[in-house]
Amino acid sequence: MRLLHRSSGLDLILGVGLVGEQVAEAARRLPGSRLLSDETIPTDWDDLSLDAASAKVRELAPTRVRLFWCAGKAGFGADPAQCDGEQRRFETVLRWAERVEVPLEFHLASSAGGLHEGQLLVSSPHAVTTARPYAKLKWEQEQALAASKLGARFVYRLSSVYGLPAPSRRLGLISTLVLNALRHRATLITAHASTQRDFVAAADVGRFMALEEKPEGLHYLVSGNPLSIWALQLAVERSLLRPVSVVYSVRKDNVESTSFLPSMRPAHWDASSVESNLPRIAQAAQCLPLPERTGGLAPRGKERVGERASPHPGGSGSPQ
Repeated sequence: MRLLHRSSGLDLILGVGLVGEQVAEAARRLPGSRLLSDETIPTDWDDLSLDAASAKVRELAPTRVRLFWCAGKAGFGADPAQCDGEQRRFETVLRWAERVEVPLEFHLASSAGGLHEGQLLVSSPHAVTTARPYAKLKWEQEQALAASKLGARFVYRLSSVYGLPAPSRRLGLISTLVLNALRHRATLITAHASTQRDFVAAADVGRFMALEEKPEGLHYLVSGNPLSIWALQLAVERSLLRPVSVVYSVRKDNVESTSFLPSMRPAHWDASSVESNLPRIAQAAQCLPLPERTGGLAPRGKERVGERASPHPGGSGSPQ
């Protein structure tokens, strides 16, 4: 758990993976708010306790607390047992938030891709689907927050979030394509070349979630500009100036396209393009540890990856 004490209040960020890390970095740089302290409190996902957070609230006596739920081990293909366990942990945090004695805002990172799987040009937040256990989990989290006693509630439905690759973080599709191209590996994808996804950069998501002046309620953080897997492959090739080897699996368990109208995005917020972020992703990928070498050359092989980067924001699978 990341804890940022600022002159305008206290930010508690549960989950410092792909999204949570960017929320914290954006909160550190908020204009008009001086950063007083920044620390990470170790958190055990299997025995989730918020005693340390309670102690900090008592010690610092902030005028306001913002709690960001960016945690979770359950990915897009999680089974019902995994999702049930995660829901219990979420409700534990929610009950804790209701007991905090200073004004508290609850910020929930949810999933547009999960709740609208297989829908094209989504223009309404109401046509949700909960066919997958993961989608049902995110819907139940949203409903639990809506039914809570908290006064200030924010929900962010995220599409397929991507960011810079890191050694401790599970790679999504874009980072895997770049990394494998640099290492002359093939990427095995369980999708069609025509499958469309709405990709949004974690840095863009973090900046919006960390904003202090925005309306409460539901926000769709989507690009509104979907890319097919084939178009993404070509974009990576143009950026790296080298071929990108892709093998499409005969197993097609997640092939539905999902896209959103640009009108679903918040006003005055634009998502940066995948193409503009590819050079930074490639630079970060080149800094990752190399695999074991054979005869002085990086080994060739097929790196298997699903076509959807897990939209859950824990990223590293840890709520710290």
